[in-house]
Amino acid sequence: MTFQVFQVDPGTALEPFAEERIVLEAVGGSLVFGKCRTEDEIIERAGQPDVLWLIWRPNISRQVLEALPSVRPGRSMGRGFRADRCGGRNGARHGGRERHQLWHG
Repeated sequence: MTFQVFQVDPGTALEPFAEERIVLEAVGGSLVFGKCRTEDEIIERAGQPDVLWLIWRPNISRQVLEALPSVRPGRSMGRGFRADRCGGRNGARHGGRERHQLWHG
């Protein structure tokens, strides 16, 4: 089974994501970088990812999730999550203390 993780943010302290790449590749995943600053850029650049990985900005709204049918939200973790933007209607859940937002099917 292969899957694609689309890392959304334009730049973070985690770059170059060496450890994350090793772990993902070990379990059949790949990491693609979007460096997106807006929701429209996410939609344009993401392709058909299985997972959206957002560390800080931009937000992932219901509009983004509906435009990317390959991503079925399973869990969002992190500060700043706005349940009113995409919340339970799309099946999203939130975990409160971690720093990253991870959307997966």
